[in-house]
Amino acid sequence: MTATGAVSGSNYHGIYAVNRGTDLTIAAADVTGDDYGIVARNYGSGALTVTATGAVSGRTGAGIATYTGPRKAATIVLNDGASVEAALGVAITNDAGNSTVTVNTGASVTGAIQLGDGRDSLIFDGGDFSGVTAFDGGDGADDALRFGAGAAGMLDGDMVTGFEAVRFGAGSVVSVFDTLVADVSVEAGGALGPGASPGALYVDGAFETMVGATLSFELGGLMAGTGYDVLDVAGTASLADATIFEILGFGGFVPTIGNSFDILVADDILLSSVSNLTFDFAIGGFWSASIFDLGGREALRLEAIADSVAPVPVPPALAMFGSGLVSLFGLGWARRRKQRPAA
Repeated sequence: MTATGAVSGSNYHGIYAVNRGTDLTIAAADVTGDDYGIVARNYGSGALTVTATGAVSGRTGAGIATYTGPRKAATIVLNDGASVEAALGVAITNDAGNSTVTVNTGASVTGAIQLGDGRDSLIFDGGDFSGVTAFDGGDGADDALRFGAGAAGMLDGDMVTGFEAVRFGAGSVVSVFDTLVADVSVEAGGALGPGASPGALYVDGAFETMVGATLSFELGGLMAGTGYDVLDVAGTASLADATIFEILGFGGFVPTIGNSFDILVADDILLSSVSNLTFDFAIGGFWSASIFDLGGREALRLEAIADSVAPVPVPPALAMFGSGLVSLFGLGWARRRKQRPAA
């Protein structure tokens, strides 16, 4: 079914399609429904695909709703120019079947995304997620929320439920605050900023970075979570070699010698060596970094050991000027408990 022009359902849905054959494929531009925008029910033996390139909206029902039953899958793709919304707040919904929803560059969603049971994937490949009010993966297992190339913006972690994994892929630049109850990974070329200028991100699950991932922290004061960004992991934080830690200033704050910042706190921090991490101290100054024992938990601690105006002599292995990407040498070693900070 292809609708190239505007479709309007004044007393019902904009498009209502039921399939009992093989595949059901819907391609639509502008669709408006007094109830739902698009309803697609696939009782056939094949796949269900809904592709939108224009504005899709519902009033009393969802913008797009798909139904396949528990044994089949639905694919929803929003391409450039697509926008999906509903007056009562549920933009996209799926039943107990598996689903994959992809929001590409130039597309947007306003309202809740509720994907029901089944194994579900929600992917923002450059699409605008600023208007999403709930990211709900439902009650199924192995549900994943992924931000891909071009995805950028601020995410409230408390809006994310029912996803077992949250991934930040190459080309994504996302700041996240509040709490993510999921296993979180930052892939090569992906950038995650914990907190909200500044703030805190709590991860209830495992946390992992891959080679070339970026974590960005703002330092604007001495209090964790309010003065400076902190990533707090209620689980294990695994840091790959060449993970980039970008350290930015905020609000004109200038650290002084002896100031310390526990930017990453976890039950366990796994890494080959602190010296294999890469730090970009855009805030300036000279710093040391170490894994510090907090008495049952561990922290990646940064300490200001000199400022950039009048540096004091420090061992070359410990000194680092914040002007570009460089690695720390001699500061770390394979993960150990009760490590004292470098001096």
